[in-house]
Amino acid sequence: MKNILPVALCIVCYSCFPSRDIQAEMVDATLVKVQEISRYPDIKQKMLTWQTNKAVSFVTYESVTVDIPIGTQAKVLLQK
Repeated sequence: MKNILPVALCIVCYSCFPSRDIQAEMVDATLVKVQEISRYPDIKQKMLTWQTNKAVSFVTYESVTVDIPIGTQAKVLLQK
């Protein structure tokens, strides 16, 4: 009985919270700009600027050895 009571109490408590579904859609993002930057004093990286067809821009950071041509498209999740 002592083992069942805490489990039952947890189930009752967590069943009262509403579910939180992530509402996102997959959109195409196009690489528009590549810059080599010094993100840390001794490490150089590439900053990739991506833009979606909804005019949302964001950046990612990659190693200097990674070569991604401008115009490359990738799928990203964008909040609705």
